[in-house]
Amino acid sequence: MNLGFRVTREFVKELLGVLDEIIEEVRQKREVVKKRLRKLPREKLQ
Repeated sequence: MNLGFRVTREFVKELLGVLDEIIEEVRQKREVVKKRLRKLPREKLQ
């Protein structure tokens, strides 16, 4: 039972690491989109 718990903990750590990477990628993409929107002339947005 102890071994199973250890495997589960390692799996959870891996899962959290992957989630962190995904969240970081999403944040970076949002920043890029925001910068692109700022560069657009205001007339096009209205």
